[in-house]
Amino acid sequence: MNLNLNTGITTLSATPIAWWLIGLSEAGKTTLAQALAFDLRSVNRPVYIVDGDELRRGILKNLVFGTADREEPYLRVAEMAKLLNQIHIFIIVALISPTSAGRNEASKIIGETKMKAIYISTPRNICQQRDCKGRYAEAQHQNDLQLTRVHSPYEILIEPDDSIDTNILALEEAVCRLKKFHQN
Repeated sequence: MNLNLNTGITTLSATPIAWWLIGLSEAGKTTLAQALAFDLRSVNRPVYIVDGDELRRGILKNLVFGTADREEPYLRVAEMAKLLNQIHIFIIVALISPTSAGRNEASKIIGETKMKAIYISTPRNICQQRDCKGRYAEAQHQNDLQLTRVHSPYEILIEPDDSIDTNILALEEAVCRLKKFHQN
């Protein structure tokens, strides 16, 4: 363990990374992020989860999520991830991240070796069945809702660091696959 005299924060000597979980609404990003964070905390790794739903209620509440505002969340979250990694905190981002341009910019900000882009590839029909927040049902009746892949485009991640379908892979197996990116 190391004590940073500037911040007073005690950290483990492990090199932190940022897992960026990308996928549709209800794909399982938040559930997977919470399970990975629990696992990391169980071995005393400091970790922070950035969740899209929480962001929309907080630091992103002023954005309307139209075309112009689609890229801004990446920049804000990537800067936050970079800062947290600098003080040896692991970060797990659970964000739809619909455009390749935004994802690429996030990777540049965080650092290509520190950001692990994980495509949560759960099919849309399964996401719609899970619709516990009612977003897909609401989007069918409100064109202005701009739900990704219903009324606004979604660019599938072509070369992810890993791809996980939460409809097929058990949660424990998915966490093990994510942990392979950090083994020290």
